[in-house]
Order: sequence, then C-alpha cells, then structure tokens
Amino acid sequence: MTSQTRNCGTCTRCCEGWLDGEAHGYKFFPGRPCHFLNPTSLCTIYEQRPNLCQQYNCEWLLRDYFPEWMKPEHSNVIVSLRDSNGFIYYYVRECGKMIDSRVLSWLVDHCLRDNKNMAYQVNGTMMFVGSAEFMKASEKYKKV
Repeated sequence: MTSQTRNCGTCTRCCEGWLDGEAHGYKFFPGRPCHFLNPTSLCTIYEQRPNLCQQYNCEWLLRDYFPEWMKPEHSNVIVSLRDSNGFIYYYVRECGKMIDSRVLSWLVDHCLRDNKNMAYQVNGTMMFVGSAEFMKASEKYKKV
C-alpha cells in the first residue's frame, strides 16, 4: 500500500552521506553529506533541490506496511526499491551503525513472507535474500 500521510519531517538520512548523488555540482556519498545540509540537519535548498532529490523514493515514506519505527531516522537504515539486471529488490543501507537485529529480522521476514528480493548491508558488507535467481545473480557481488 502507498502511504498518503507520511512525510520526512526531521529525517534527513538520505542527505547525510549514506547514499550517492550530486546536488547542484556537489557530490555526496558515504562519508560526505550533501553540501546543502546545514548543521541543524535541514536542507537549505529544499525548494530548489535537484530532480535526483525530488524523485528519490524512500520506501518507508511510500509504503505504509513499513512500521513507524522503521523510519530511517529511528531505524538507522534507508530502504530503497531498485530495478537492476532484471531484478526488483529492496536496497537496504546502514546509516552509520551496524543494522539492528530487530530491523534486520523484520526486513528478512517481510521479504520471505512476500517473496521479495533484498540486498542489505551488515557492517559494510552486502548480503542478499530472495529468489534462487536473485541469489545466483548476486554471487558476483559477495566478498570472499
């Protein structure tokens, strides 16, 4: 279900340098927050933010089946939906802390119950859950 009532509020996890992107010529990536995120954690160019930011889809924001406690500022993970190499999957990115067992358990249970694929980060290492085809395709991304 799509949520019509959720909003970002004070959450700025997608701007804090956990995702990759560029805003008006300034790159942000893990370790480097968006140039336009001010010290009080607010976007200083919200009304003029680039299309990348306007079109970003946080799954917690979009899907009301994600519990309230999964909001990125509370769960310390960002969940995005990705479509790559013929697979649609959740991409779960840690935000500065190793993923909490409650968060990971909920996500794995949700994916297994609803036959969804997921790539998730645990202490910086990517892990995968999903269909046999997704798991096989993901083998090349696993570190040995």
